[in-house]
Amino acid sequence: MKDDYSFRCPNCMVQTPIDVAIAHEEARDAVLAAFGLSGKLGWVTLRYLGLFRTGTGRLSFRTITKRLEEITPDIRAGRIDRKGREYPAPTEVWIWAMEKMLEYRDAGRLELPMKNHGYLYEIISGYRKTAMVTASEATGTPRPTGGAPSKTMEGVAALERLRHGR
Repeated sequence: MKDDYSFRCPNCMVQTPIDVAIAHEEARDAVLAAFGLSGKLGWVTLRYLGLFRTGTGRLSFRTITKRLEEITPDIRAGRIDRKGREYPAPTEVWIWAMEKMLEYRDAGRLELPMKNHGYLYEIISGYRKTAMVTASEATGTPRPTGGAPSKTMEGVAALERLRHGR
């Protein structure tokens, strides 16, 4: 059998697309359990893997396994290394970044199929900056312009926290 995006049951020999198996909750849970992924992270990871689908619309089991093996150690470690720097990457950041990738796909902003996880890691490495922009836009608070905060600003921030009982 060609190693494509379907499989043949060894018992009944029925060939089924992997989409059907993954849509089945118990089958999906079994696949994800093998990689230690579950819940929302597992589901969004499977959707993210679809970004590697070629023009034929098929992913081989080999590709699925390879792509999962590439990111699973970093997911478990809760951190990534990007361009020589280490970034925290707890589960919620992985979910957020993969959902961003899916949003970009839906908006036509990605060149598909993806060839590696570089763009995902770039999004994860920019998580704090993006979160700061979102928070400052929501609160109207000006965001820092870069660099480490000055001692004066650190002191002002500490006084504000004391003033507000935090």
